Amino acid sequence: SALLPSLTSIGYQALASYLLGETSLPEALTILKFQTRQYAKRQMTWFKKDARIHWVAGDDQREADKLVGEFLSA
Repeated sequence: SALLPSLTSIGYQALASYLLGETSLPEALTILKFQTRQYAKRQMTWFKKDARIHWVAGDDQREADKLVGEFLSA
């Protein structure tokens, strides 16, 4: 049978294993953190392939404001 999408979310299985007594809480959290990092890496790889995305340095507020203004006025 097909699983509900919510049952396949990041960390669900790790925390379910903890609640069922199959793993310890530290082990479940380690798995959850690892899965989250893997997902973030996949997202970054996907975003880097999209030429429409303009990356802005975290401390460059002026450039970010300029890009948002250009986007909103388009």
